[in-house]
Amino acid sequence: MKHEILDDDLFRDISSKLSQGEELVWSGSPKKYFSLSIVELFLRDTYVSALSVSQIVTLVYSAVKIKTLLNGALEIKSILWLVLFWIIVLIPEVYKNHRKNRTRYALTNQRVIIETWSLLKPIVYEVPLGMIKDVRFESYKNGYGMIYLMPDRLISIKTRDFFAGRKRHYPTLELIEDCERVTKLIQQQINLSNK
Repeated sequence: MKHEILDDDLFRDISSKLSQGEELVWSGSPKKYFSLSIVELFLRDTYVSALSVSQIVTLVYSAVKIKTLLNGALEIKSILWLVLFWIIVLIPEVYKNHRKNRTRYALTNQRVIIETWSLLKPIVYEVPLGMIKDVRFESYKNGYGMIYLMPDRLISIKTRDFFAGRKRHYPTLELIEDCERVTKLIQQQINLSNK
């Protein structure tokens, strides 16, 4: 079987923790780039999050304030409000991107491993292939996509929607390149494990 290892650090971490007879089939991570929710809004769908609404309001407010400043009404108070608005909008975006850049995924012949981050520590979730009853994917306009793992019973997992910045309470692999191929690879491993 061809191994598709995209993340060498994760490969070393996971390889040292595999049980007997278990082998790593695929590993990867979300697309690594700095993104703003307002831009990704148009890459995905028409879903509007509170974060993207606040970014729209900040852009409008900034445009009005900059026009006022250019007309000669330079006030320190206006500049401070403008800076405060941008800090409020950018801090959640920086945190979202930091979390996205540290998230990693792995597929073995026995389980799917999802490593996410909470503030300063990693949280590792494992979904045995025998628990997954279906796998679906959703492609985005930017060529990446999301893979939904649908377990046969409720499991306690918290993943992140890196577009909207909201929590999900089910297993997903976010911003995966060539998600259709990875979905087929997961389905193939599920079929092999059920034999």
